[in-house]
Amino acid sequence: MPNRYFPNDNDAQLIEGCVAGHSLAQKYLYERYFGRLVLVAHRYARDKQEAWDILNQSFLKILQSLHRYQPTSSVLSWMKTIVVRTAINHVRGNVSFQNIEDTHLNFEGDPLSNEALLALDVEYIIKALQELPTATRTVFSLFEIDGYKHQEIAEMLNISVGTSKWHLSEAKNRLRKIINLPSPTKI
Repeated sequence: MPNRYFPNDNDAQLIEGCVAGHSLAQKYLYERYFGRLVLVAHRYARDKQEAWDILNQSFLKILQSLHRYQPTSSVLSWMKTIVVRTAINHVRGNVSFQNIEDTHLNFEGDPLSNEALLALDVEYIIKALQELPTATRTVFSLFEIDGYKHQEIAEMLNISVGTSKWHLSEAKNRLRKIINLPSPTKI
């Protein structure tokens, strides 16, 4: 095991160094994945500082858990999962959700499509997401970006499925207004 690490070392070398407690390997792994992981944290944060706080908490967990990482999936996917879970724990600790009954919900059309989001600049999308209330932003990110189902979101956030659906609908409606997209047409 080397005592010296370099920015161009492969992931396996850096992970081995991190597990052994080498701070230079930790630094290079952090720097390698910072940009992609901070984007994940931004989806759940109100602002840049909160995103960095979530990322730093996440990276501490990543470093403490690297000895359990199994290379059956990419290290980036594994780290993203930790960032999402850390963000969810952060949101649960700082936001209270108001449960909404399914019987009061009326979902018609999709006011914000993934195609519309793809046409926008990433930084603009992050800024638009940060304008949403934390609970609404969190549900939107979990459902639309991270691919969780409403039942999973409800369990993660200790809310009802109806509350999850309402926050998703609310997020789409607000984002449509923020980014000036037309209302969906009803057939």
